[in-house]
Amino acid sequence: MKILAYMVCAAVMMYSTICDFRSYKVSNVIPVTGWILALIVRFVEGGITGIIGWSQGTVVLFLIGTFVYLTGAIGGADVKMFSVIGAFLGVNVGITVVVISLMAGALIGVIKMTVEGTFISRIRHIAEYVKCCVMRGELIKYEAGYEGGGVIHFMLPIMIAVICVAGIV
Repeated sequence: MKILAYMVCAAVMMYSTICDFRSYKVSNVIPVTGWILALIVRFVEGGITGIIGWSQGTVVLFLIGTFVYLTGAIGGADVKMFSVIGAFLGVNVGITVVVISLMAGALIGVIKMTVEGTFISRIRHIAEYVKCCVMRGELIKYEAGYEGGGVIHFMLPIMIAVICVAGIV
């Protein structure tokens, strides 16, 4: 296991999560710093092969994140941080992080909606969204429906996924 990559990646994710909770924003400095640190770590751990893995992980996870972003499920910072995770951990582990973070985000969302008493109305809203996608025959951007509705700090499930994968791999 590439312990240095996991440790530095987790540290970058923890910092981005703190920023997300403070302002619902993650400065572009954070992913840029993450990409640079990942490039250094990957070179130290794997030489030229590490750099190739860095570029593959960066691009593939950015593309996957962009697809999820286009649905309206995540924000732009989340896309960039998925790419940073791919840069540090590679394509396969990065995809695992995306899947785990989406599941963790769904769980956190259900808990939040239950606590807020909006679970039923949110499920109806999501069902209407799915119906529109099916009727149009295309994936359309999901709109929350009301200010702040159903919104979570998605950096948290991403960070949870990174920590889970670091413990599993």
